[in-house]
Amino acid sequence: MDMVAYGREALGDSSTASMGQIDSKNSTDVRVDFWTNVRTLVADARKVELLPPGKLLVALKRAPEAPSSGLGAEAERLERSIQIVRKGLERAVGKSPSPNDSVRSFMADLINKEKLLQASVFTERMAWTRQALSKALEAKRMFFVEVGDSRYYPSFYADARYERGHLEAITKLLGDLPGGAKLQFFLNARGSLNKATPLHALARGQLAAVQAAAEGFAQV
Repeated sequence: MDMVAYGREALGDSSTASMGQIDSKNSTDVRVDFWTNVRTLVADARKVELLPPGKLLVALKRAPEAPSSGLGAEAERLERSIQIVRKGLERAVGKSPSPNDSVRSFMADLINKEKLLQASVFTERMAWTRQALSKALEAKRMFFVEVGDSRYYPSFYADARYERGHLEAITKLLGDLPGGAKLQFFLNARGSLNKATPLHALARGQLAAVQAAAEGFAQV
């Protein structure tokens, strides 16, 4: 929940909602103005770069708006302003983890908890050969996710709480979706399953409901 929504829910009145809308609009305007100004600055700087030095000096001397403090002082002010903006952005980015960092952290947690297994461990738990794993992947009955340079396989395929045939059938319904999307489907609660995850629903024998959810997910 963002801060505007949090405040609206906590206070629960229309005036708060109005203020939230104003704050949101102002924030949007600031972002638009910032990036518009940055793009304009970059475009103008590029134009200056392309000017021959001789013509640039003549133009600066003749320009009625030329600063009395001289080009050197103006360049220093511009560089100082850019440094201030750059440092502010670096601090802001440093305080906010990127989506990629969050995904990496989540995947590392799944690996540490053995929810994702490397091929050698996975085939051992499944009592499979590498050839059997390759056939299952080719038939889209199973999937893997890539973390760094390694492939990892969901351990729920080897979990006795689930019918393996049901898991494989659902995986096939997910078709050509990336492994990460398939993992997301199995692990995330879904409204169509009464806020249960597909894995929990399968453990309760709700195969038809999970099949319908998988078909809808694959078509989005």
